Amino acid sequence: NRSAAQLTDGSAIWHTATNGDGWMIEEILAYRGQAMVTAPADLRQRVAERAGELRELLSRLPVSH
Repeated sequence: NRSAAQLTDGSAIWHTATNGDGWMIEEILAYRGQAMVTAPADLRQRVAERAGELRELLSRLPVSH
């Protein structure tokens, strides 16, 4: 079940039911900073932690010049 509404500033808010937090964390991260969890706060924190883990992993990848 999903519902979305556009806000006056042009952004949108989306409410959805999921089959687990893991899916939601990856879904939010797929938007590359253009989406965020507003509630519950613990899920928002877990998204931030996962983003930090991914940033750390990517920082270790060799970069070709």
